[in-house]
Amino acid sequence: MIHCRSLLLVLLIGGSLLLSACGFHLRGDTQLKVASIYLNAPKNSAITLEANRLLRANGVKTTENEKDAELILDILNEGQEQSILTFTSAGVAREIELRYRLTFRVRGPSGEVLIDSKQLNFRRELLTSEGFALPREAEQLALYKDMKSDAVQQIVRQLEFIKMPPKKVAEPQ
Repeated sequence: MIHCRSLLLVLLIGGSLLLSACGFHLRGDTQLKVASIYLNAPKNSAITLEANRLLRANGVKTTENEKDAELILDILNEGQEQSILTFTSAGVAREIELRYRLTFRVRGPSGEVLIDSKQLNFRRELLTSEGFALPREAEQLALYKDMKSDAVQQIVRQLEFIKMPPKKVAEPQ
């Protein structure tokens, strides 16, 4: 009995050590190195509202003016499309593919490009039922909102790894 307990203890400790040795850890919160960001995007768009929410949750202030910000996030292009993948025998759309694309760039306060123009692409499939047009519309909106949220999360994760240019110190005259 004592031998079984000690063997179980050794296996439990050994398993814990192996798991921690492989470098596994949960992602956790994003640690941004900036205190303020200017969002160069339409003010009341869904992407701007989501970016504001996520940045504030990470302790980053969004400014109203480029000159007051440590970083400038430019939303260069945003688009959503859909295409029908399959039809029913009655010719009604059965399966729809939703696509969302976002192109962005990150600049420093003096205009230097820190992250060159990048395009993020997302895709979701939606199965529909005949006679349920309203629930399909609501589900489409929810899927597009989810893709926009994913886009903002990816941008914020990329902001974590920006190497900030050194701040210029004014020389005394």
